[in-house]
Amino acid sequence: MKYQFEESDSTFKNNLRLVSPKVFWVYHDNDCIPKWKNPGEAKLINHYLSDVIQRFSPDGIGIVTPFAEQKKILIKEIKQGFDEFYVGQILVDTLHGFIGIEQDVMFLSLVIGPSMVKPDYNYLYKFIYISANRGVKEVYIFIYRVGFQESYGVFPDLNPAYQRPIDVGLKC
Repeated sequence: MKYQFEESDSTFKNNLRLVSPKVFWVYHDNDCIPKWKNPGEAKLINHYLSDVIQRFSPDGIGIVTPFAEQKKILIKEIKQGFDEFYVGQILVDTLHGFIGIEQDVMFLSLVIGPSMVKPDYNYLYKFIYISANRGVKEVYIFIYRVGFQESYGVFPDLNPAYQRPIDVGLKC
């Protein structure tokens, strides 16, 4: 599987403060099988998580997804890749589980793939915007590459200021 990595210099305006995390877009080619979960995306998140854990405390890391099925897969993937200490520290939940909670690093697992029914633009925008506001220092947004910009355009306040594509043959 190939994926592309872009870093943007975005600022999210929160009601209480101005947040300026680094935003990383990770485009991938994984499909959602069935449409409410994406195991390949979970493996890719686990790959990035191993790097982030070396730089941040695990209790400051959150992974958010719109679907309970994806949450289960993410937890299973973390259990396979890390010891119990990390598994118990990293917060993995749906958006409802992150109400009022901020983390140093947020991973957004959108689950979108070619089998997914096209989600409502307003819902997708709100999910990304609200979830990205939960990250204080870094935000990683995992999204299916093909057709995303054609289908949804680029969110103006999340538009990458500059791009750093990385072509890696990570097998998921």
